[in-house]
Amino acid sequence: MARLHLESVASQISTPKEIWNALQSLPKDINETYDVAIIRAKAQGGTRYELAKKILTWITYARRPLTVRELQYAISRGTTIDGTTEETAGDNSLPSQEVMISVCMGLVNYEEESKQLRLVHYTAQEYFLEKPDVLSADANAELATSCVNYLISQSIPLNDKWDPDQAYPWGWEFPEATHPFLGYAAQYWYWHTRHGSTEELRNLVTRFLEDTSKTRLALSWASTLLPEDGNSRISKWQFRDFMPLLVAAACGLPAIVEAQLKDGVDIRVETSLGESALILAAQFGHTDIARLLLKWTGYVERNSGGTSDFVPSLTARLFQLHHGRKFLSSISWIIGQYVVKRTRKRLRFINHIENSNGCCALYWATRYKHIELARLLIDAGANVDRQFKTIRGASGEAPLHAATWSRCTELVQILLDNGAEYDIQDERARPHFI
Repeated sequence: MARLHLESVASQISTPKEIWNALQSLPKDINETYDVAIIRAKAQGGTRYELAKKILTWITYARRPLTVRELQYAISRGTTIDGTTEETAGDNSLPSQEVMISVCMGLVNYEEESKQLRLVHYTAQEYFLEKPDVLSADANAELATSCVNYLISQSIPLNDKWDPDQAYPWGWEFPEATHPFLGYAAQYWYWHTRHGSTEELRNLVTRFLEDTSKTRLALSWASTLLPEDGNSRISKWQFRDFMPLLVAAACGLPAIVEAQLKDGVDIRVETSLGESALILAAQFGHTDIARLLLKWTGYVERNSGGTSDFVPSLTARLFQLHHGRKFLSSISWIIGQYVVKRTRKRLRFINHIENSNGCCALYWATRYKHIELARLLIDAGANVDRQFKTIRGASGEAPLHAATWSRCTELVQILLDNGAEYDIQDERARPHFI
């Protein structure tokens, strides 16, 4: 903080009296200090101020600290698509470390040990988060755009000799030296996209997902670099599995999922492992995606004030009141058949099991302790005793097994309250409590 004050005073000094006046007028409040720093940054002019805003936005909103080299590519390569890559553009188009520090007017420091630029104080991040419009109207959309544009512009050759037993299934080694921003962009493009909200970003991401090779590149690195995220299953996907609907469901992008469904994409498409969009949403805990998919099949939650319970009850009432009247009975029969077919179709979708290891959506929700999502699936008609089939065709684990082994007593109680068999056994005749 002392540095911020000194830089503020230094810009006003020419005589001893001015030094005294400047010291007397120093801000007393920490937020006022940051206000003054921003005013000084604006006074630099358009280009330098825009560069300062980009740097401060990335340092404030990035999911992890970035090295100076990563930050250079984030603020330079990610903002436009011009067809250039690191190999063709070189470092001449990147802002130097000295310039990056200079334009921020004392708001950032360089850490030699980590080679990172950091905000001068933790309160600076609090200041920018409390006043988001100072830097960007939608910071996550801006960061997502940079990440996606960077991924689109890359020219790493793809190896189609897929080997899931290798550390790098497609034969790649991480090219950190030549593609320093690839790691961050691949890991976090979908997180920033999920929290961004501009129409331009949705169009950009849709275009990105339609390029299977680029999408596979990004998600394969995400699964390699973040195995604890649950993305390790994606490393087993075949090339044809990277369909926009399935990728959007796995990454938690509801706007993209909805756009795909509106464009007529079959909601039942699945990966070579048998994973539907609903199963992927259950694996990764995206309740909003699951709710959207279920709504698309005609399901309306009980507490939403919808008509899903009204139509069947109306049908039954018509049968009761007008049993002897052919016309009304025909209408009620048609409505009843429509409701029954819609319900059966929805239940088949909900209780669908993978063709590889045979797990249903409810199983994955309970295994990973996604309580709200499990409640939603059960409310929509999920079979609480649905067991997957093993390679030998025997009955495998049920959701109750998964909930018990996950040590989630709340989920166990939810399943039992909804009629799950207490003594259900797996292929080795083990009940859930063993």
